Amino acid sequence: RIALDGTGARDPEGTELSYRWTTDCPDASIEGGSTPNAILALSAPGKGVTAACSVRLELSDGTDTTSCVRNVSVPP
Repeated sequence: RIALDGTGARDPEGTELSYRWTTDCPDASIEGGSTPNAILALSAPGKGVTAACSVRLELSDGTDTTSCVRNVSVPP
């Protein structure tokens, strides 16, 4: 389980943001995927090899959308 933190995100106009966490990590899920703080839950970490995957946070103020991606290296 890996904690994900998007609480530092701010809209320049002060509009409330919506959050959407996604991942391409194999056998993984996101708990709390529409909240600022989420959990990346790995059901089968590494499977004997290091897995390289990513987590994306998409932010929207209802008009504009932006995202950031971070790579994750999951040890065996």
